Order: sequence, then structure tokens, then C-alpha cells
Amino acid sequence: MTNLDPASTYYVRAYAVNAAGTGYGTAISFITMGKAPNASTLAAANITGTSATLQGAINANYLSTTVTFDYGPSTNYGQTTEATPGPVSGNSNTEVTAEITGLAPGTVYHYRLMAINSLGTTNGEDMSFTTLLTDIEGNVYKVVTIGTQVCMTENLKTTKFNDGTDIPNVPNYRDWALATTTPAYCWRENNIENKNIFGAMYNLYAASVSKLCPAGWHVPSDSEFKILEMFLGMTQSQADTALSNFRGTDQGTKLKSTTGWSDSGNGNNLSGFTGLPGGYRSSGFEELNQMGFWWVSESRLFRALRYDQTGVFRNRGSAYFGMSVRCIKDN
Repeated sequence: MTNLDPASTYYVRAYAVNAAGTGYGTAISFITMGKAPNASTLAAANITGTSATLQGAINANYLSTTVTFDYGPSTNYGQTTEATPGPVSGNSNTEVTAEITGLAPGTVYHYRLMAINSLGTTNGEDMSFTTLLTDIEGNVYKVVTIGTQVCMTENLKTTKFNDGTDIPNVPNYRDWALATTTPAYCWRENNIENKNIFGAMYNLYAASVSKLCPAGWHVPSDSEFKILEMFLGMTQSQADTALSNFRGTDQGTKLKSTTGWSDSGNGNNLSGFTGLPGGYRSSGFEELNQMGFWWVSESRLFRALRYDQTGVFRNRGSAYFGMSVRCIKDN
């Protein structure tokens, strides 16, 4: 007999028929077993820089089922933790969770639900999450993987180097213009209320010091920016275009945020970079809502996006310019 329901009672008897009539055997019963469990991996929750809550759902299909999560920085996982509640039985969907700690900040983790009973093992779908990044002052940043690189989705806002040294706040323009061989930062319009929107603006000296970003992160190089741009569709020749030009096709649109840009110049943010139009500082605070500027780690280079351009601008800036910084994770 096939197509029976699992964990169900069935009654059976034999019978025989001839010309004299029908005879029946004794009725007996049996109970079918359950079946291998169903398992679904659900989105992680309560993500911090070092912890997360893994979530899933399981149907044990009537058999006592052990439930765990595999997790790690790749689809090879490498670590396993028991889910709660567990073991699971019955024939309805049961939500299960596991708290994991000791994670690395700003790191992509893969995970899946795994359910085992006497009739088989079922793995849920592979899913991933990215832990938050925290700087030395406790500012928290979201990060995104673009191609092979992991970068911040927000502008850096620290007022200290990662060794705890203070970065001087220089609001006065004359002092700012003279600070070409010492580090300096300011807030847009010298208003700290802009901190959580646009982050800090740093002079070239601060952006060139290897300890500006959180430990394990750094200001991206020109070649690393090119890798990002080419992942978004820019060709090598476009990436290598001479300075003072907008390069590529729609890479700027993919890098720009979906709000905040002048004259319907918003991007689609398909990259997740979420570039905001915070402008830059020179003799004053320039280009608010029209352009965004980010330092590159060498040769006074920077990248810029503009409300009425779909490409990415590459040029050199003056040492006293104040620009935003996006940190990228060390390999």
C-alpha cells in the first residue's frame, strides 16, 4: 500500500470470495510512521556587532527531531549551535531560535537550520546577515558587501583615531586652511546635528593616516574603488579614464542614495553604498544636496557623485579640503 498518511492508524483485513460466498479474516491495525522533518531558515534578528538571533521554523512530522543551526563566515559554516525549543515533535510548524555571540564586527555570516529525526535529515535554506561595525567611540555603522569587498553604508563619524588619539575639531576656516600637515575634522556647517546624517568631514592628513578607520578597516585605495566601480559595470578603460571626468555609465546612480539629492537627482542605490550628498569643505561648505565627496587613501585622490550625473567623478583635491570617508574591510 502506498500514499498513506504519516502517523495515522489504519485497519486491514483479508477476505476471500468464491461461489459459496465471502469470508473475512480478523481485522488488525497498524500505525504508519512519520517522515523526515521539514525545515525553513528565517531571517536573523537582533543583529549587533558581535551577536545575532538565528531563526527558523520546523515541522517534525510526528517524530522527535533534533534541531540545530550551522553558521560561519562562509557556506562551509564550521560552527553549530542547538536551537530552542528542542527536540521538537508533533505535526505543526514550530519556530525555533538560537542566540550566537562572539562574532566579528562588520562580517558576513552564513547560517542554516538543520533538523534530524529517525527518517532523515533536512537542511533549511542558506541565509546570511552582516554584523554591525563599531568604531572606537561606539558609533555603529551598517556595512554592505559589494563584489568581493565589504564597506560601510554610512560616512565615518569618529573624532578619534583607532588608538584613542583625539582628532582636532577645527571649525574656523583660517585654522582649517592651515591644517595641511596635521589631522582635522569638522561637522557639516560646524553643526553637530549633521553628524548622524553626513558623518564627519576630514582633511587629507587625517584620511591618509592608517589609524582613522576602526581596527581591521581602512580608507579605500584608488584601485579598491576601481574594483567596486567595475563590479557595478564600469569597464577597465572607463575606470582608468583621466582625472577630472565623470566615468562609466550608471555606476553613480547605483551608488547614490534614493533620497536627498537635488532636482530629482536621486539614485537607485542598487549597490547598497547609500552615497549621500553631503558636499565638501573648502573656503566654505559647498555642494550640499548636489554632490558627495569621499577621500581615497593616496595621491590626494577622491571620488564624487553629482545629482545630475550618472557616472562617478575621479580627481585630486587640495590637502585642506574636508571630505567624507567610507572605510573598507581589510582582506
